[in-house]
Parts: sequence; structure tokens; C-alpha cells
Amino acid sequence: MIIPSPFIKLDYIPKDDILYLEWPSITDYTAPELNHILDSIVDTVRHYDIRKALIDSRKAVISISPEDYAAVLARLASGLMATRLQKLARLTTGNSEREDQVKDAAALAKDTFVVRSFGNTADAMEWLKS
Repeated sequence: MIIPSPFIKLDYIPKDDILYLEWPSITDYTAPELNHILDSIVDTVRHYDIRKALIDSRKAVISISPEDYAAVLARLASGLMATRLQKLARLTTGNSEREDQVKDAAALAKDTFVVRSFGNTADAMEWLKS
């Protein structure tokens, strides 16, 4: 079931209770637009009471400063900490700077939910289903 959103692709797999999220390219969004996108992700996780999520960030283009992107990730982690999310799998980008930023954001949530990064969808789904 695809959850409508003008900014991001959200696909919910009810039988596995997994939300698939295709991370958006962050290029020319204003701060309020970015906050709206992040809030819609958190609201979806809360509304559907999602326990497991898969974020695919492989195709996303990020053209904001590393500091601003770190703030985006921290806001998302903080928002998700207020939900009942238990597992978050990510498909890695291959960009070491972005991956380091994700590790920092994941550290914020370490006591609330588990974050693991994967190179392919099959491994990520297997971990989420276990």
C-alpha cells in the first residue's frame, strides 16, 4: 500500500509491518519544507504504529551543507524516538561523509530503536523480519 505524499515515496507492507521510505533528494527545499517532510515521516510512523522501517537513501542527492544535513538527520532521529519504532534499516549511499552523519544521528536513538545499515534490500528486509 502506497501512502500518498507529494515529497517522498512511502510504501507500507502490512503483513511484515515495514514502512519502505525512499529518502528524498534534498536540494532546494527551504527549512520549513524540510521540516514538513520530516514531520510527515514521523507522523506516518506514529499513525500506522510502525515498528520497522527501511530507508533507501541510495539515489538521494544532498546539496545542503553537512551541518544542515546533520541537523535534518538529528531532527528525524528525535522525532522517531517519540514513536514505537523498534528497527530502522538503511540502504547505504557509499558516501563516507553522509554515512558518518547517519552514524551520529543513529547514536542519538540508540536507547530507543536499533539502526543498521545494509548494502542491499534483501539483507535489510531479512534483518527487519527477524
